[in-house]
Amino acid sequence: MKKIIYFVILLSLLACSRASEHTALQINLLLTELHKIEDPSKLEELIQNQSPTDHSIPKNIRNIILKVKKAQLKAIELGAFNEQTTLLLKEVEGQVKVLNYPSLTHWFNTQIGFYYYNFNHYIEAATYYSEVAYALDHHPEEITIQPTDVYRKIGYFYGTIGKYKQGITYLTKALQFTPKDNINYTSLLNAIGNFAIKDNQEALAYPYLIQAKNLAESQGDLLRYAKVLGDLAIIENKKQNWDKAIAYLEEDIALSKKVDDKKNTMFALLSLAQVYWDKNDIENTKKTALEAFSYTQILNYVKGFEYDIMKLLLEIAIAEKDEKRELLYRRKVTMLNEYISETEGQKAIDQINWDAEIELINLQLESQRYHFEKINYQRLLFLSLSFSLGCILIFVYKVYRKQLSKQALLYESNIQKIEQEMAESEKRWQDTNHSLDSYKEYLAEKTKQINILEVELNKIKDSTSVKSQTERLKLEQTISSHLMTDESWLVFKKTFQTEQPEYYTHLMQTFPDLTDSNLRVILLQRLNLTNQETANILGITIDAVKKTKQRLKKKYRDTYQQLFD
Repeated sequence: MKKIIYFVILLSLLACSRASEHTALQINLLLTELHKIEDPSKLEELIQNQSPTDHSIPKNIRNIILKVKKAQLKAIELGAFNEQTTLLLKEVEGQVKVLNYPSLTHWFNTQIGFYYYNFNHYIEAATYYSEVAYALDHHPEEITIQPTDVYRKIGYFYGTIGKYKQGITYLTKALQFTPKDNINYTSLLNAIGNFAIKDNQEALAYPYLIQAKNLAESQGDLLRYAKVLGDLAIIENKKQNWDKAIAYLEEDIALSKKVDDKKNTMFALLSLAQVYWDKNDIENTKKTALEAFSYTQILNYVKGFEYDIMKLLLEIAIAEKDEKRELLYRRKVTMLNEYISETEGQKAIDQINWDAEIELINLQLESQRYHFEKINYQRLLFLSLSFSLGCILIFVYKVYRKQLSKQALLYESNIQKIEQEMAESEKRWQDTNHSLDSYKEYLAEKTKQINILEVELNKIKDSTSVKSQTERLKLEQTISSHLMTDESWLVFKKTFQTEQPEYYTHLMQTFPDLTDSNLRVILLQRLNLTNQETANILGITIDAVKKTKQRLKKKYRDTYQQLFD
């Protein structure tokens, strides 16, 4: 009897596995066909007519893939981050979640993540890419739909946000899946070399770049050849071989102009200006930087590059002692910094890295929940086979309950540990000489601990059980007890007055009508706390912090920046 049960289970699992593999194969064929389509009208024809290559793909999956392609073509047509593409991808996201098809989910997350990444919305992109990265690292067998594309796009993202080693790892994996005659093979070699340079691994970068250069030349790919020359110039500039670096970049610029790629032309001009600056050739630096700036006025989504150009022009103005231009460039740098800080700037990248550990915990828990749901589904499926199989399912259920009990104990242990850490942080600060540096360190520890507690609070906020409600109340009380009280605010303000008297006096004299709540936000931001960290310490929402700053900016307009400088 047992042998029969095991045989039936094995056949069922094998059948499900083969069906999934067949569907993934058909999806890959459809995606290969769609890759050739660049005209939206031809895509509409395909949507109306069933293609012979995807007859075995379920209709709902086929519609999802076609909508993603439609959204991508719209983004290419408009050449910018746009509402139509965003809404269509968000609509598809809901449909993908309902399917519970992991491989399709990872593929879709890669596509929507790349859309946000391509238009410099890094924080939104990280939301999707973190889930894909977890699957690549822990469940690579789930990546069956366009694995090369998945590894390639996520590799670009992680390299861009400064995780160069992780980016190189993913791109190297993509390289293994890519034929040498494929155009992506050359771009992968180039990207690996570029990230290796940024990671100060010139010895690793050079052979990849030379191979990419030779392949691009043999394929007649002028733009890729130009980009490789730009990366080789960076290596030569680091060695102070300025003439060679300049020669590479001048050829890079000429080729980019020839193929009419304005973005790479702008980037190459910026790189050339930087070489001239390192060479102490101010006249050519200024001329080249201004030419690079002219391209930012005709391109979308290049505010990050414009910010870098403005910083370089500011340094030139300072060197030339041109006070009028220095003031102009300072204002532009400040405006651009505010614009990009929430999307592609360093603050956004820091926020991504700050949330990485918490996101990893959430993904692990989500993975566990997914597998538990999968086990439950298999129980219900096989329960109908025989009474003996039902007994096995009951046994598995008991094991599952035991695991939940262990998790509950682990949860309580984690909460106790966090509470102890918060108490220790409080004591350490009380035992030290109160200073802004010690207070900043104390606030950093506290906001991190509050973040973790709020994550735990969100997990149980929708539960209606008595135990969960008790735990929720306890967590809320713990979080509230560690927010900035009136007493701790007075201590902090007094410390601030002692260490930065000139700034504080200037603040009070220039802005005498500041409220106490305004002052709390300003002084905490003065310590370089982010909006989220400020909100955590004050026990308010991040929107409340932003609205406070917006009201101050509207109220003081020209003198607003003096609140923080």
